[in-house]
Amino acid sequence: ILVRFRWTTAIATTPTVANYWITYGWGIDDVKLFENLEYDLTLDKVVWGVGADLFPYYKTPIAQVQPIKIGGIVTNNGSLPSTDAKFTANVASVSFAGASAATPLAAGESDTLYTTTEFTPTAAVGSFTINGFNVNSVLHPETDANNSITAPVVIEVTNNTYARDNGVKDGLFRDVNKAAYEIGNWFQIWEPAATMGLDVFVESTTSTGAAIFATIRDGERTLVAQSQEYIVKATDKNKFITLKFDEFI
Repeated sequence: ILVRFRWTTAIATTPTVANYWITYGWGIDDVKLFENLEYDLTLDKVVWGVGADLFPYYKTPIAQVQPIKIGGIVTNNGSLPSTDAKFTANVASVSFAGASAATPLAAGESDTLYTTTEFTPTAAVGSFTINGFNVNSVLHPETDANNSITAPVVIEVTNNTYARDNGVKDGLFRDVNKAAYEIGNWFQIWEPAATMGLDVFVESTTSTGAAIFATIRDGERTLVAQSQEYIVKATDKNKFITLKFDEFI
């Protein structure tokens, strides 16, 4: 085995510019070479959601409960093919144990393996913990930490709250030019329903006195309803507030 370390300019498109080669020094330490395992399945990520688009709802009204597809992104990091990679997940409170079909994976190949049975929450108010995420092989069983993801997915069935967040903000948007804009989430409506308001998280950088309002649009983005204008107060920041419509929509 021959190993070579080489330093070069960070701007390779202009190699003749002398200043692009200047450096204060560089060094190599703690180099370790090892042989790849013959069989090494890795569970990279858990994916789950409802419908073909896999919308992940952390809170679902009873009337909108649907089967949840659960899967894992699996990579064969071994040097040999795996002939029977299988992903598993469970919901212990309702005795749900899901497993994918045994799937062949070539060395270096990744694929998303879904449980052959989808999980349908009980249509009653309550919470469900989805965990036990693991990938393994019957022919070549493994016990490595990278075979599992221990962080659970906790979902709720509610009377009337529909949410794709898990109670915390997962991003923010603002227009530095202070121009008006509209952002939102898609929700799948499986049964007729009515709503009186929408919740929104007010970021700490939101200007006190900013005017905001809630809208509902259909699948063609046609406006269905709009709330009255709401003026942001200082006490609204860093929390969710509810923007209410004048009547049920």
